[in-house]
Amino acid sequence: MVQQQDVEQLIKENWHVSSMSSRHITEVENNLKTMSGKLTNWAKSNIGHLEKSLNEAKEELARLDQMDEEGKCSEQDITRMRCLTNRIMALNKQIHLKWWSKARVKWLEENDKNTRFFHNLAKYKKCKNTINSICQEGVQINDPLEVSNASAN
Repeated sequence: MVQQQDVEQLIKENWHVSSMSSRHITEVENNLKTMSGKLTNWAKSNIGHLEKSLNEAKEELARLDQMDEEGKCSEQDITRMRCLTNRIMALNKQIHLKWWSKARVKWLEENDKNTRFFHNLAKYKKCKNTINSICQEGVQINDPLEVSNASAN
């Protein structure tokens, strides 16, 4: 889970300004270069695998849900299901924030105030990643709920 404290600690450990002097701007530039690399590495290790973590949590929850339907769940499994549900919600929130931040950065870089552009970009990404139907055992399934259930099995 991504923690704001982790980022704050990383910055505190790597940002060094000795004093306000004529070299202050040079120091800030050097610190920015250093922090850019450090934060990029941090982001790759902490944010870069959100979708993978989300899919793994969903798969484990589906497996436990199947066990629960078969009556094979222990109290520990049910507790784990609650934890996974909370984790899935937190990961979804982080993924949403990641995409919001990327859109914001793109808007700032291009200075494009046309929000329709970003909405279309998000719609394209969603459409590209959406599974509308699935073929299971020779039967075409189109109902979104059934597609979700079939893909979990």
